[in-house]
Amino acid sequence: MTKSISFVSGRRVLPWVVSSVLFAATASAQSSDPFVLTGNLQTFTAIRNTTSATSTSPAPLAIGGDDISWQASSTVPWITLPVTSGTEAGPLAFSVNPTGLPVGTSEGKIRVTDANSAVTLEATVSVTARNLVFSVSPTALVFDVNVTTTGSEQQSFTISDELNGQSGSAGYEWDVISPSTQIVASPVEGNTSTTTSVGVSLGSGLLNAVIGNTTLSPLRVQAQSPGPNGASAQAVVALSAQARLPRAHAVFPNIVEPGPAQVTLVGKDFQDEDLATLRVNGAPPVSVTRVSDRVMTVDLGTVAAGQHVFTFETPLGLPRSVAELTVTPRAPAAGPGEIVSNRARQQLRFDSHRGVLYATNIEAGAIQRFSYDGANWQELPAIAFNGVTSMDFSSNARFVYAAGGQSLRAVDVSQPTPVVTNLTTSSGNCGSFPSAGLSGVAAPPIGTVHGYPAMTCRLNPSGVMISAFGHDLLLGGEVLPPRDTVLNDDANLFWNQSRVLISGDRRYVVTPTSLWDSHAGQFLYSLAPNNRLPLSVDLHATKVLSGGTVVDSTGTALCTVPIDPLPFPFAAVLSADGSRAYLYQPGISADIRVFSTAQSGTPSAPGVCATAAASIAVPSVGDTRPNPSIYGDRAVYAMTVSDDDSLLFLSGSSRILAIDVP
Repeated sequence: MTKSISFVSGRRVLPWVVSSVLFAATASAQSSDPFVLTGNLQTFTAIRNTTSATSTSPAPLAIGGDDISWQASSTVPWITLPVTSGTEAGPLAFSVNPTGLPVGTSEGKIRVTDANSAVTLEATVSVTARNLVFSVSPTALVFDVNVTTTGSEQQSFTISDELNGQSGSAGYEWDVISPSTQIVASPVEGNTSTTTSVGVSLGSGLLNAVIGNTTLSPLRVQAQSPGPNGASAQAVVALSAQARLPRAHAVFPNIVEPGPAQVTLVGKDFQDEDLATLRVNGAPPVSVTRVSDRVMTVDLGTVAAGQHVFTFETPLGLPRSVAELTVTPRAPAAGPGEIVSNRARQQLRFDSHRGVLYATNIEAGAIQRFSYDGANWQELPAIAFNGVTSMDFSSNARFVYAAGGQSLRAVDVSQPTPVVTNLTTSSGNCGSFPSAGLSGVAAPPIGTVHGYPAMTCRLNPSGVMISAFGHDLLLGGEVLPPRDTVLNDDANLFWNQSRVLISGDRRYVVTPTSLWDSHAGQFLYSLAPNNRLPLSVDLHATKVLSGGTVVDSTGTALCTVPIDPLPFPFAAVLSADGSRAYLYQPGISADIRVFSTAQSGTPSAPGVCATAAASIAVPSVGDTRPNPSIYGDRAVYAMTVSDDDSLLFLSGSSRILAIDVP
């Protein structure tokens, strides 16, 4: 195309022709790339308190455009830009340091401004931080102890985190918490910045008690990551022991006269290879016969007065026994008569061999003692114990355990003058148990008293437990595996409504709904809800009376006795041979009813226990004071029997009597 342009100069007009004019600048401006920022969402994952993060972004962060002059900055200190300005397009490098970021998602911005276009663009940087994964491996340790074991076998586990010793300052600080001084871990503290192996060994007290496949209390590992808001973690290492070693629980009879003696040793895991390892006071007995894996008969020859300790000679040097035989002259047979006629007694226990009756007396603040001189009952010096409410004998016939308030005490009655050891401290924590009652085994602390009226003390794992439930101390000095096979949760055993009975070689645990033989780790019988009523076990531990049901040692229900649902007053006791049950409940009868414990009906539907003899008329035993009991002067609050079943001891509010058993 041709255009004509005329210029006027003076008067003359000169024509100019301009063709094909090219606007290069305009064309160039139209083809220039604009200023852009790509990859403007940058995502990362990180482990809290580490210095690096892992990108999970779909695209890298980059600057684009022609004729640009840019400057970049971050809005948060944990984003670092190594280059903050430039005139070229390309990737925009930056780094993320998640140190100090909380668990969860944190966001920051990268801002880039182009000076030529005066445009500012932003990219979002998102970091999701999580806690370091803490772990122990393995999570279970099994100790194998047998007749050839010569030392405490050590097991180990490792404590680490997912960075396997490369976590640096992000690692967890950890502590190993042992449930017992008999379970030893080393080291007990550290940091997962270094993967650590922790060795675990069992103390001699625990090795002396473990039986068969025994579940032990676990180790707990507690960990905390650094910083004011550091994460906490916990891991549990389960512990168990497999033992093939004999373990003696008790000897029966547990007290005899000086002279020739044959006894029954009861326990667990008795094998033929163990016969030659049995020792009595460090020497082999005359002869030993294995009856079963739980019973041995032992001929001791002639025994002298004193304590005779049963042990097994093992490569570990452990006694594997808490069985003791007491040898002392037998007192003359006791006779009937009035024993005392002042104040009330809440509980009676009769030591037939020594001829001493023990009675708790809350009002007097003492355990009273009485003996028979051949014609009359005489009072012996009392054992002072303010607040005493209950007592029981140890299985070695050496101690009387007593409870009251927040105190537990052991009375060594084998001494001419009883020696009292307080098992609790002034702060209410159980102290140490007298080692003489443990066949020479050093005893660790018992545990903790949880307060009055319900309190428990458990000497674990050396094999002695004392348990006091308000006004009922029903277990003392009996063998206890570190954790019972079936009752391996303290909450199932130690609570206000549970009761424990000992006699002979067995330990029975009575809960509100069930009866257990915890030595055998065996559930025996489901009880009716009223089982907190009459409760007794015979001298040979063949039968238990609980909640009106008589159950034998295999868990077979034999018969039931009619009981008054009102709990007080009542008194019940099984005869020493287990053949009879004596029951006093004035809501049904003012006399003491006598029942046979022989099988009645079927085990699945036990019948009423047959009457074994005429009811025993209750003499006046109390309430000569103002405001007497509504049951008059014949209200019986406690009963016990002699070991030959010839005498029945009755305690009322004001008198204790010994009467002949018809």
